[in-house]
Amino acid sequence: MADKRLSDGSVKLIRTASIVFGVLFLLAAVFAKTSGVSFSGGITRNQIGFALAGILLVAAGISGRKFPAIYKGTGLVVINTMAALFLLELLSITALKVICHGEMSVRQRKVEEGHLEESERMTVNGLYAPFVVWRSNPQMNSDSVTVDQKGYRITPDGPREGESNLVMLFGGSSVWGTGVSDRQTIAAHLQRLYNESGRAPVAVENHGQVAYVSTQEVIER
Repeated sequence: MADKRLSDGSVKLIRTASIVFGVLFLLAAVFAKTSGVSFSGGITRNQIGFALAGILLVAAGISGRKFPAIYKGTGLVVINTMAALFLLELLSITALKVICHGEMSVRQRKVEEGHLEESERMTVNGLYAPFVVWRSNPQMNSDSVTVDQKGYRITPDGPREGESNLVMLFGGSSVWGTGVSDRQTIAAHLQRLYNESGRAPVAVENHGQVAYVSTQEVIER
């Protein structure tokens, strides 16, 4: 039977490449913040990942003739692990949809009717505001999500400014109305109740913002 093992030259080339890439990964871990790969303080997950990859590649490169077998075995383990995780995730999602059918239906309605993904992106692409750091960005408006130039979610069907008493709502995502249209926010429901009461005109302003904490709400007041 012919010898199917790699030649010494091929093994040497692969080992050298492994060591070189390993050193590059280690350097990337050390200089991650300088190069802009990592931004947060302390040791980040990116640095840990680069360091582990670099150590494994260098260790494989100095393993000698065992490198092809180690590489093949590691690849087989990684592929099987990924396949098992994919199957587990698929089964988990299926079970979740069967067990929590009602909750999943509500989220789907938020995605379709309330433009949930767009609402979540508005948090990331918010505009800078003094003292409170950010407010929603009016440039991210959609058919069912409307933000005025000050960064506040509008309340439909309210009386004109100056012709009514004013009620201001403060809070986080639930008050802002993440995942629902303008007419389904808490402020909109409250405005509708005031309009139907037949009493003196009341305008409800929505000062809620996605991901706000209590300190920001106090400043908004």
